[in-house]
Amino acid sequence: MAERKSEPDTDTHSRRRAAPRRELVPLGGQRSGDSRKRGGPHMTRASRAAREDRKALLAARAALDRARITLAVHEIKAIVAPPPSPGRVGRLRPAAAMLVAVAGPLLGFRKLARFLRYASIGMFALRVVQNWRR
Repeated sequence: MAERKSEPDTDTHSRRRAAPRRELVPLGGQRSGDSRKRGGPHMTRASRAAREDRKALLAARAALDRARITLAVHEIKAIVAPPPSPGRVGRLRPAAAMLVAVAGPLLGFRKLARFLRYASIGMFALRVVQNWRR
């Protein structure tokens, strides 16, 4: 094995790189190029307040839109599938619970959930077709 010659100390100093200047390195919350020294936007208190007000307004509008959509979905659901009578619900719930309790462990809960989803879609389609004929 060949020995490497140690380099003189003067060569190691000439290979060192200078640390980047502080103004070129972005601060914690800044992206590259948004620094004030590079001509980034200057935020005043008024513009920050306007921005915060705009965000609050958009959040309130989004919440209102979600509430409107939820209400519309409930109204459509009540028109398409009116709520069942209390006597029928009293008979069907125990039967459905027993079916899930027996079929769940036998088939596996994922397969049972998939089957119930497809059955629900099929029943919905059947109800739509029957009502469409009337």
